[in-house]
Amino acid sequence: MLVIAHRGASGEYPENTKIAFEQAIAQQADGIELDIQFHTETGTWWLMHDLYVDKTTNGQGQLQTLPHAQLAMLRTNDNQPILQLAQALKVINGACSVNIEVKIANGNANELAQIAKHLIDELHLVVKQGIYDWPHLLISSFNHGFLAALKQQQQTLAIGALIAHCPYELAASAQLLNAKSINPSIDCLNKELVDDAHQRGLAVWVYTVDRPQDIAFCAEIGVDAIFTNYPARTQQYLQTLNS
Repeated sequence: MLVIAHRGASGEYPENTKIAFEQAIAQQADGIELDIQFHTETGTWWLMHDLYVDKTTNGQGQLQTLPHAQLAMLRTNDNQPILQLAQALKVINGACSVNIEVKIANGNANELAQIAKHLIDELHLVVKQGIYDWPHLLISSFNHGFLAALKQQQQTLAIGALIAHCPYELAASAQLLNAKSINPSIDCLNKELVDDAHQRGLAVWVYTVDRPQDIAFCAEIGVDAIFTNYPARTQQYLQTLNS
């Protein structure tokens, strides 16, 4: 079972920052998950989980409404700058796979297609520059319309369908998207969903798994990967399960 560092080693370091990613690599995470938002005015992608920057930085307001210069000046409580997508991928530098979660509101098909093109163009540039390669990138989102727009523009792109509830039909929906994985919450996870997903050729990547009993449950029912805020601790616990 793979251990994916959720927003980096975010249980100990500021989420979605350079130091959180460096520590996730040092803690031998199998992959890193990060969150991005599209800044419409400048056509740039910034690492930020929340809609507003207030919680994790010294700034205030909605990321979407802040000018580029102000975004570049934002700092976390530990004085870490917020990163753009290409900068984050340069930091990780191929050390492990990367799950890019896209935070995006609902929009019409045209709007989603345009934003999807911006992301694909950005990733093509990253790959062309040798910063990352396609097999080690997976794009996930709760917005399945956006995932569909991505696949329409690049069939070979690996996508993961994030879900907060776990009825069977969601595994079927992820299969229809031609997704690589279905990414359910630990709060609704069950063996039936895992078995159904596997029968459909989908991997199961579960968020957010920090408690020992949850790690053990995921391992027991055949989950393929877990997102955790504590990659080193989780790896150590998995070793005790396997010994």
